[in-house]
Amino acid sequence: MPFSFAKRFWSSRFNRSDRRPRRAGVALSLEPLEERWLPNATVITVTTAADDPTTPIAGQTTLRDAINQANQTTGATIQFAPSINGQTIQPLAALPAITGAGTTIDGLYSSIFLDGSNATPIFPGPIEPDLPGDLIIGFTDGLDVAASNVTIEGLSIVGWSGYGIIVGTGSNSVSNTIISGNSFNRNGAGGIEVLASNTNIVGNLITGNPGDGVEIIGNQNTVQGNTITFNSMNGVEVYAGSQDTIRNNYITGNDNLGILLDGIAGGTANNSITAPALTSVVYGWEDGLPTVTIEGNLNLPTDAPNGIYTLEFFANTSNTNPQGEISLGTITVTASGGATTPFTFTTALGAVPTCSFTATVTDPNGDTSEFSNALTATPVVLSPSPPASAPTAPAIPLPSSVQAAIALYIDGAELLFDQLAAYGNPNLAGVNAGIALNSPYAGPFAELFVLAGEAAMAEQLSATK
Repeated sequence: MPFSFAKRFWSSRFNRSDRRPRRAGVALSLEPLEERWLPNATVITVTTAADDPTTPIAGQTTLRDAINQANQTTGATIQFAPSINGQTIQPLAALPAITGAGTTIDGLYSSIFLDGSNATPIFPGPIEPDLPGDLIIGFTDGLDVAASNVTIEGLSIVGWSGYGIIVGTGSNSVSNTIISGNSFNRNGAGGIEVLASNTNIVGNLITGNPGDGVEIIGNQNTVQGNTITFNSMNGVEVYAGSQDTIRNNYITGNDNLGILLDGIAGGTANNSITAPALTSVVYGWEDGLPTVTIEGNLNLPTDAPNGIYTLEFFANTSNTNPQGEISLGTITVTASGGATTPFTFTTALGAVPTCSFTATVTDPNGDTSEFSNALTATPVVLSPSPPASAPTAPAIPLPSSVQAAIALYIDGAELLFDQLAAYGNPNLAGVNAGIALNSPYAGPFAELFVLAGEAAMAEQLSATK
């Protein structure tokens, strides 16, 4: 089997428990109302983009300082001063692990880049016994979540030799993490690694990482509403665990699979749930609108749970390694282990240059499958025939993660795209949302490029497609 950097990278890290340390009432007064309402709340403001791993910077609070302060309390919020909005923080060494329960790092509307390009890798790294000579690997992760109820939102995390964010130690002792509205690019081992339970990865842009977009080893984690594109391995890889739900994402252009259920060390990933088998895709008309009808079967093993299964269907704008670009909707079917259950899904289509269709299924316990086989549609006109002047169906809206990204960055678009372009990754500028300029979403992204003053880059990217 070819060497998989991310898999080998994980293999010894999963057991590296030595890496992470284990860690009144309010009297009436004229204090501000906020202090009385949240007596234990601590707000820590990062005031400089500089970093010094050894000596505090006089009169300033670095991100490193803020994490150390948050680790001394519970429920702290780390925010960024307006004076450093749009700046790049380049730590010179690994940041402290987040050990303060309930910590929030709030980067919304700050356009902060957390760049690991200058961070010294941790040596010695784990011994890799599967490699000749027991190769020693050095790495540095962007943010290391080692406490429960942590929220990280609104950051652009780029250029780390390890993962952009790593959650947990592998013992599932860390839970209820929220990773929302961030972007991840050029992180050597992958975008996000989860070694925990009940992690919610929602509305992120995860693109152009040399490893997987998201890796999961744990239970009851959710990957939803993300744009996961152009990663050098898989979009989402579940190494081990169960009830890991992957729904309503925009997944395309990843070099291997969109979703891979790996099942390492003799275990299973998501109980090895079987992907749907598509048998027929037909274009047609219904109530004067163009439609697509997808048929197929669920072929469940005997040990599969009985109950309600949720099928999600996707349109893809490429026949090359189709994954799951545009979510068309879901249906539910009642199915039993050991049985074959047919399904039919029909939906109206907008002006979508669709090449193929795929599907996933999520079982009653929350286990999501890999993507199904891909089928192209047969151009058969269903009865009744379209009227002489058929109304135009509305275009399928932007995925929620893309809408969130536009809303998040629109005010600072010019600065944002200047910095994205500086990183030299053509997939980042505009395609950071995982959508080529010749896709159904070309219009909104062309507008965003104009706002960003990057019309020339837009033309260049479009010419390469």
